[in-house]
Amino acid sequence: HIVDDFLEFIRENPEVGISVAQLLAVRLINTNNHMVYIKDQLDGLQTNLKNYLPVFSETGIPRT
Repeated sequence: HIVDDFLEFIRENPEVGISVAQLLAVRLINTNNHMVYIKDQLDGLQTNLKNYLPVFSETGIPRT
């Protein structure tokens, strides 16, 4: 379906506006959850790399 005047359509059909708002809220929550998951994975990867790779100073001597 194509709606020419979305705001007018929502005024005449408030249940559609509620459904659209719910759908957008769910998508936003899911996107946020995915971003938190990715951040946690990257944090874990960074921690693991610190445990496996020596960190060298400018002198070439590994830091402890």
